[in-house]
Amino acid sequence: MEPLCAIWTARPDIPSTATILPDGCRDVICLERSGAAALWFVSPLQPGAKSVPLRAGQRLTGFRLAAGTAISPALLDQLTGHRPETAIPRALIAECTRRQANTGEALDCLAQAATVQEAARDLGVSMRSLQRMLRRATGQSPAFWLQLARARRAARLIGTRPLADAACMAGFADQAHMSRAFRRWFGVTPSAFRACPGLMAQVFSRAYG
Repeated sequence: MEPLCAIWTARPDIPSTATILPDGCRDVICLERSGAAALWFVSPLQPGAKSVPLRAGQRLTGFRLAAGTAISPALLDQLTGHRPETAIPRALIAECTRRQANTGEALDCLAQAATVQEAARDLGVSMRSLQRMLRRATGQSPAFWLQLARARRAARLIGTRPLADAACMAGFADQAHMSRAFRRWFGVTPSAFRACPGLMAQVFSRAYG
């Protein structure tokens, strides 16, 4: 998979607060405000839902990177002074990011596995080797990636399935187990999540899991 997996924009008309869900990805973001120079920054890998204040009139453009993508420290300096809608940022991101094949394979396997042990077996590596590799490449454990993918999978299923069925299909022991995962990752119950179109839309965007 290429490191760049999606490009998004946001331009709020009124001041608001957005809830951003963890998706396993980091974004290279350009913030443009009237009367100020464009500011480029890289979002962190989120461990849970985060509230982000948005100001009216500002414009954000994000270049979403696939899970596990390594980013050169030189990227932000090279992006300084460039507008996000030109071809240059995309070219610089392609030049300054890299996703190792073994990292991508491990993350893809964990996104589908029932347990970390199963993923390690399918990859043909020891649990310790998988742990070391992902800690080095992503800063997170295999369990983090498996559990995030499972929660995001369940979040997509609850839109069309009863909660108990969604829990079973996503790999949870029961509905209560799924509810705990929703509170941990998304900060709300499955029922509250399902009732919010903005949250539902996020788990269908192109990202991890």
